[in-house]
Amino acid sequence: CCPLESRSLQFSRLLQQEERAPAAPAPPPARHLFSDPAEVEALRRNLLAWYDRCKRDLPWRTLAATEPDADRRGYAVWVSEIMLQQTQVATVIDYYIRWMQKWPTLQALAQASLEEVNELWAGLGYYSRGKRLQEAARKVVSELAGRMPRTAEDLQKLLPGVGRYTAGAIASISYGQATGVVDGNVIRVLCRLRCVGADSSSPAVIDWLWDMANVLVDRSRPGDFNQALMELGATVCVPKSPLCGECPVKQHCQAWRRVEKDLAFASQKLFGKAAPVPDVEDCGLGDCPLCPPATEPWDSSLGVTNFPRKAAKKPPRAMRTATCVLERRGCHQAPEYFIVQRPSSGLLAGLWEFPSVPLAQDLQEEKEREELADHLQAWTGRPVAAKGLQFIGEVIHIFSHIHQTYVVYSLHLDGDVTLDPALSPSRWVTEDEFRASAVSTAMKKVWGADPHLSVSGSVSVQKVLYMWSINQGTQGKGEIPPFLGHGPTLLDSALSILLPCWVGSGLIWSHPLVPAHLGHARDGISMVLAPGLDWRRWGAEGGGLQHCTTAAGPCRAAQLSTVPGYCPPRSRALPGGQ
Repeated sequence: CCPLESRSLQFSRLLQQEERAPAAPAPPPARHLFSDPAEVEALRRNLLAWYDRCKRDLPWRTLAATEPDADRRGYAVWVSEIMLQQTQVATVIDYYIRWMQKWPTLQALAQASLEEVNELWAGLGYYSRGKRLQEAARKVVSELAGRMPRTAEDLQKLLPGVGRYTAGAIASISYGQATGVVDGNVIRVLCRLRCVGADSSSPAVIDWLWDMANVLVDRSRPGDFNQALMELGATVCVPKSPLCGECPVKQHCQAWRRVEKDLAFASQKLFGKAAPVPDVEDCGLGDCPLCPPATEPWDSSLGVTNFPRKAAKKPPRAMRTATCVLERRGCHQAPEYFIVQRPSSGLLAGLWEFPSVPLAQDLQEEKEREELADHLQAWTGRPVAAKGLQFIGEVIHIFSHIHQTYVVYSLHLDGDVTLDPALSPSRWVTEDEFRASAVSTAMKKVWGADPHLSVSGSVSVQKVLYMWSINQGTQGKGEIPPFLGHGPTLLDSALSILLPCWVGSGLIWSHPLVPAHLGHARDGISMVLAPGLDWRRWGAEGGGLQHCTTAAGPCRAAQLSTVPGYCPPRSRALPGGQ
């Protein structure tokens, strides 16, 4: 071929490649971005002024502001950020204080055992976080001479378990790096500020939001600005019923402007002067990557909560597990309970639990008992009669992706039990040792489902008296004292312990059907604490469930289905022919 033909073929092939290559996505128009320097500066100034006036007093903020040692400061922020992942601030505070008191430095944490870490983390959820935090602390001590990386890039690259958000938070708050952060609160704020209606969980949209966050972050106070943006999302720009009137940056919010225009249009319509309302969402670009899809137009009834928009979550999968509270008499005839350690990876890794076995859905009760009896026989080394297992109730616990039902049984063993060392770690514990062990909130609920367990010991009496005082109106609304655990997430667990306790101890009810009804934590709570129901008078009038008093007057047990919130549990035959 001549050179001209060769060049012609090359050009033809190049055109074909361009035709086959996917077109680059069109950049979003200016209304979705922060392109005006004056607006960016005003937004920074207004948000930081609000934060200085209104920020919450939190222990990790105090440490970040007062700790002179850079490595300790970075560690303190790091611990708080890991704990705050998927967990509310109110829950984290007490855990954080106890953690920093026990392990104030990276070196102290690196020397701790995983069992100690799990014990302190118990009840906080997402238990692998504590394990990864300790693994990373050991790496800093052993490989980095105890020196924390100072930039977001190095933090993410060198520390296992530290992602883009955590790295940005540590670097900006502890070391003053001008880098943005994007978490759930920031996503919500940015999507409303700029009417980002595309799926906010998609990687492409997340990348655009990171770009916005890096444009907005204040160069002189990056840590405070990032915390201010998150604080705004946590306290004002909340998912439902946001407090737009109190928002310090509402004048920069495209979603709020749309709401104001809708209100103006409605007002004008009353007087027959209505003009078309410009669609703030419609940026004129047919395939805008940040606009809402055409199938999901603006809903005036939702206001700013039209944003953000996420793809529908998959429903949690349902799982059933049979678990047995195995009891024996130990030294001085004190009761002891058998617990086993879960595998070192997977759900609830390394935590302790009562012997448990997964069940197939819709399994008959007789078969459930047989499978659990076989499982217990492997642990105890002796035959276990399925009929000897006493049914206690069902406990429901919701994990992020699992709707878990524990079918709870109990069994008392006589004589010594030889444990098989080839099986997973296991031990016998007293009640106090159980409460101090690294057990999940789910297992605490299982513990509370057995009234015999709940009434043993003076601590349980304290709990009963405390909860009684709450319902008498002499204490705070659901506040939890130290002996009930740490944080509001344990309220369900505490109540699931107390309600069966009252029944089993005879303090309030004596009707034989009550334990079955209160064996389910949420069913029992909704029934007893239902609005308008004066449960304190149940039993006091001598009738147990036969007579109770509501705001509407006396009612009988047959009328319980009319009590607001009452949900009858799954039907079960009670042990002992009751």
